[in-house]
Amino acid sequence: ERALRTIAECQRFIGERVRLKLKEEIDGQRVYIGTMTAVEEEIVILVTEDGKRYSFSWEQIKKARLTL
Repeated sequence: ERALRTIAECQRFIGERVRLKLKEEIDGQRVYIGTMTAVEEEIVILVTEDGKRYSFSWEQIKKARLTL
């Protein structure tokens, strides 16, 4: 698992599977795992295995890592 420390690093790995840990829970969940489908400005777009699409601002993300 490789840490993604900047939004620019996230842009290089669009299409890869990632694990995002948020600073605060959203809908009772703090960790999201899925495919990073886009990075727009300071927004990371993630699609989970069940097909749900999430948008997180870079400020909401505590840790971002590539995962298997």
